[in-house]
Amino acid sequence: MAKKKLLNEFQKCVLAAPNIPYKANWDTDIHPEKKSVNGYHDAARALRIEALESAKTLLQLAPFAKLKDDAGNQYSLSEIDPLIEYMKQHTDDNRFLKEISSANRKLVDPNVNQRPERILDYLRFQILVNTPQEAATLRNALLCDDPPTGITVTSYKDQFRKPCEEGGHAALKTHILVSSESQQMLAEMQISYSAMEEAHFPKAMRDIERRMKEASASCHEAGLSRHFIVSSACDEIFDRVQALRRYANLSILKKGGFLCMCDKDYNAEEIMNNAMETYNNGSHHANELMTHFSLPKTQKELLANIIH
Repeated sequence: MAKKKLLNEFQKCVLAAPNIPYKANWDTDIHPEKKSVNGYHDAARALRIEALESAKTLLQLAPFAKLKDDAGNQYSLSEIDPLIEYMKQHTDDNRFLKEISSANRKLVDPNVNQRPERILDYLRFQILVNTPQEAATLRNALLCDDPPTGITVTSYKDQFRKPCEEGGHAALKTHILVSSESQQMLAEMQISYSAMEEAHFPKAMRDIERRMKEASASCHEAGLSRHFIVSSACDEIFDRVQALRRYANLSILKKGGFLCMCDKDYNAEEIMNNAMETYNNGSHHANELMTHFSLPKTQKELLANIIH
């Protein structure tokens, strides 16, 4: 991307993937200052206004997008200034802050193996876009060589280019530097497609995946792994539900026109076909167990509309 782009030039959307790596520093980025979990949480609360100002700058580039907090509340551009004033007066409000208990769980989870300085979402913001043009505008702004004043991106992972890996969704995930005269830290700034965030059945399928992971782990802890049927059925259901979630998410992206943002070598149709084949080809024991993890009727109907 050319250097020294002006803000109005960001509106000239380039939907195709930029000629830069799919991700940079995402797996190695750390906070510039070393603290405890509680220390980072306090810093996040103190620096929240600075991060909100960065979010406001991005919303000015995509004025129909909305900022979303952890409770699901959404804020339009015109609501950001009142929100900032409210947060200044109510510093005990926990919006946009990661719970301390959630950070502590990462420290003891053997599958995560994190350190306090590697947990980069103590302060986190999500911007919901409605079109690929909005997503591309913000991607161009964040990842170009001269981003908007006050925004410094230290790492990123562009899942609009490679969506739904491991069954996940599509988003541009970035870490940005937020600072004051006395301290600085990183915050997570994520650009997501609103229709994917508001779809309930992928989240329901994700819950089933987690339950299958837990069930599989319990089998091993209880010595049931020697019973091949029990352990293999749990693992198979995990794979099949993950494949179905991948199919559903890619279908949502396709309907919204977001597949134009993928890398040229990313074959969404082939991935969707393989995902549906994985879901449909199940063993008898897994099929029996699947009946206990059925989606609610309304979510089944929504899923049927996507598949057909």
